[in-house]
Amino acid sequence: MPEESALHEVSDIVDAPNDRAVRTLISEWRAADLITSEQADALTAYHREHHLDEERSRGFGRTIAVVSSLGALLVGAGILLVVSSNWQSFTPLAKTAMAMVAVVAIEAIGYAIRFGTGYHRTGEAILFVGVAAYGGAIFLVAQTYNRPVDDPNLFLFWLLAILPLAYVVRSRLIMALSIVVTYGVIGYRLADWTEGTSSEVLAVATTYLVVGAATVSIGGVHRDVRALRYMAPPWEWLGTASIVVMLFVSSFRDIYDWSDRGWIEDVSGSLQALLVAAAFLTGAGIVARTAIRKRFDREVALTASITGLAMIASAVLIGAPFSDSVISFAVMNLILLAMVTTLVVGGVATGRQSLVNIALVVFAVAVVARYIEIGAGMLGTGAAMIVGGALLIGLGVGLERFRRTLVARMRQGERMA
Repeated sequence: MPEESALHEVSDIVDAPNDRAVRTLISEWRAADLITSEQADALTAYHREHHLDEERSRGFGRTIAVVSSLGALLVGAGILLVVSSNWQSFTPLAKTAMAMVAVVAIEAIGYAIRFGTGYHRTGEAILFVGVAAYGGAIFLVAQTYNRPVDDPNLFLFWLLAILPLAYVVRSRLIMALSIVVTYGVIGYRLADWTEGTSSEVLAVATTYLVVGAATVSIGGVHRDVRALRYMAPPWEWLGTASIVVMLFVSSFRDIYDWSDRGWIEDVSGSLQALLVAAAFLTGAGIVARTAIRKRFDREVALTASITGLAMIASAVLIGAPFSDSVISFAVMNLILLAMVTTLVVGGVATGRQSLVNIALVVFAVAVVARYIEIGAGMLGTGAAMIVGGALLIGLGVGLERFRRTLVARMRQGERMA
């Protein structure tokens, strides 16, 4: 039955995005004549009946995940303490076998709970602890066989296992960890890739700006593919966070005073290849989203704006076209302001409160940093603390009022949709 099939589709999606995403899907299906008006009403009624008080349920779900994670961590820590008390008495082969068996056992238990009993959040928490234990096991085995534990390849071995696992078990937590590990692998390599240049800060900022843009773009593609939509938030959130953090770092004048122009020519060819590949993935993701959605709508425009600003900032850092550091400093601050504005406007337009929250946090941190940078030196320590505290309180109140206004507008827009 078409209606029953559609109900099952919505049931799968409700567990992933928010309420707005469900209504958007129903509207798109109706506009494309995939379902009738009666079926659209039935889907809407089904969602309202089975998912009342969604915000409270989501908050309770987060509590369950935290409690389950803490429980799993305590069990894992207890096992490690029991084993470590007799660790030296085991042979290297026995140590390796014990580490692998422990990881497999944790993952099997987590998988059984998540998909066998229906306790998804508890199962996901145990699975996450299992992949974290797998990372620890890799370094433990390396140490057992006298391999250097700071070898970047160890992170790569960890990543190659947990990235596909995230898709198999449909875990946002594991996907987020996979992205963080990827950033860690790149970070380890940067020390070698930037050897020979005095502009390490610019190289690091440029790398994570471009890689962050690719991450956001890949997340956008996930959002447009129904089977992958549930996994989109970690990609988009962590990519955006990477971009805004690097824009904030690049907004200080000092990094331009002791950086060389044309530093890109001094870094490793591997880093140059990575930047080109990440830029290509960014553009390919925008093109793919436009093709999938068959239009360049506000969702694609938001992704293009975020990644576009990141690429512009990267071009400024790479090209260093300004001989005066003040101009470079001013340009990067304007790009940071444009990014904050884009996140606020785009977050409101698409109903993504997380983007608005990121923008508000970045804005607040930037204001505090500028106050410390400029104001603290002009006032006495005591006066600076008083004024700074008052400004922070006022800023907190203002941001909270601004956030409430934005959230109210989002909800009003959802009710009208």
